[in-house]
Amino acid sequence: MYQGAADERTRANLGPGLWVEMGPQGALQLTTKGEMMGRVLVRLEVPYPPSINHYYQRVWGRQGSRVMIRAEGRRYRSHVALLLAAGPRMEPLTGPLSMSIDLHPPDRRRRDIDNTLKALLDALEHAGVYEDDNQIVRLEIRKCGVKKEGKVIVELRSENAESS
Repeated sequence: MYQGAADERTRANLGPGLWVEMGPQGALQLTTKGEMMGRVLVRLEVPYPPSINHYYQRVWGRQGSRVMIRAEGRRYRSHVALLLAAGPRMEPLTGPLSMSIDLHPPDRRRRDIDNTLKALLDALEHAGVYEDDNQIVRLEIRKCGVKKEGKVIVELRSENAESS
């Protein structure tokens, strides 16, 4: 399950390309600030999310309309939650967070970089990575090269509340 030490940290392997970085003593220090400030708390590799254009649908009923997450979006959330549940138990991150995202689209189609954010952030919250996506106070997103089937690499760091 463990890949070994990497500059005083241990990575817990959660499956293909999915891991959580552990602190020097082997404990996942998720809520401490001080020495963990700015260091990677969690690094995840998850499937490429559906576009926001296919994430919501309006449903009409007797009492008017409401907006719901489409089946594709619900499947994505469930898939990410199952991937993360396969690994070691992890408490949700607390406090302000900085998130770095590398998007590797599944093909060369033209895509807006921001259309993937809502599905990805909601899926990570639903999977229990953090308590609420409003904890993210800094967000960096980068479109990278095409990977077959697509993937997203997410790094979460503790963020100093005063710097935001």
